[in-house]
Amino acid sequence: MGDDHGKDTPYFAYYAALVNQANMLMDSSRTGVYQQSILGNSAGSFMGKDVLDVGAGSGILSFFSAQAGAKTVYACEASDMASKLQLIVDEANKGGKNAFLKNKLKVVNAKIEDAQASTLIPNKVDTIVSEPIGVLLIHERMIESFIEARDRFLKPGGSMFPSSGTIELAPFTDEALYAETAQKSGFFQQTNFLGVDLSVLQEAANEEAFSQPVVGMFPPNQLIANTTNNHAIDFYTCSMDDLYAFTIPFTWQITRTSLMHGIAGWFDLHFKSPKAGGVDLYLSTGPTAPRTHWQATRLLFKEPLAVNAGEVVKGSLKFKVNDQRSYDIVGSIEIESSKEQYDLKHPLNQFNPYFRQAEWRLHDQTYNYNYSNLYQIPEQSAAYTGYETLA
Repeated sequence: MGDDHGKDTPYFAYYAALVNQANMLMDSSRTGVYQQSILGNSAGSFMGKDVLDVGAGSGILSFFSAQAGAKTVYACEASDMASKLQLIVDEANKGGKNAFLKNKLKVVNAKIEDAQASTLIPNKVDTIVSEPIGVLLIHERMIESFIEARDRFLKPGGSMFPSSGTIELAPFTDEALYAETAQKSGFFQQTNFLGVDLSVLQEAANEEAFSQPVVGMFPPNQLIANTTNNHAIDFYTCSMDDLYAFTIPFTWQITRTSLMHGIAGWFDLHFKSPKAGGVDLYLSTGPTAPRTHWQATRLLFKEPLAVNAGEVVKGSLKFKVNDQRSYDIVGSIEIESSKEQYDLKHPLNQFNPYFRQAEWRLHDQTYNYNYSNLYQIPEQSAAYTGYETLA
């Protein structure tokens, strides 16, 4: 991650707002699985242990760690939320509310990457907890801070919660979403807007609209393959280089004839204890799972791909970090069973109906909340995108 702290100012300002912390706390799927994981692994990873909470935010994971019997909890938070967390700690230390925190929780107002963190966290810890996850698992690039904490502060054989994450990909169809996205650039089709021909901007507007990942839940029946392709990130073993750039290859057999409008993505989070007798838990953000504040993500093609039931499509998504706390994504896909029938060298074949290539900017998200499954959380605010307007 870049060292330019100025780029992080909107990011930290977003997470310093109590309303945004409340939105995450009210995500019962997220908060509940963390609570169950920490309390369920009290004996092996928390009771009498030193714990580091990376990106502590409101401090909820620190509170759970103290409830699980931790000896000392270092709540590392770079934003001004640290001062609000300190109010809770001061009240507890005076013998007031939340007595279970008394003399246990130390607030570290620093980035885990800063040298200052080493002076405020004097010893290596037994366990690290964190919620370093963004849209599609990797947006916001907080996993890098989780790994930095592992390398600098975790004792050999120590515990990490969560233990790993998996990105899941599948093809989808959604004519309404495609039409809505195409309409965004329709304004620039005009050849006489107050006497000005704007149509030269049409292609640029179209590129812009379709490079935006669409965040929001969608019906499971929009998926047009029975399998997903995944990319697992093991937080115990992955390196920084593993996070900076990676490729997810995919192969799907289409289950019904339709227009493939793009690639859907979501993630699963795993809480696997390294200690004997520990509790292993799992959280999915997929279309059949209870809705979370992360939602799911869809990457649209500018031109849909016509696919028939039984055909095999193959391709890959290439992810590379950018300086917006996110990733640039380049995707390509082809219908495997048809590519040999098509002559790209023929002068009339300027458009290949069996192949698509596209680019998306994960930080430049747009939102579609038209579909609501049975599991709702209050929609206080959207996830940080890097383009928030902050007071």
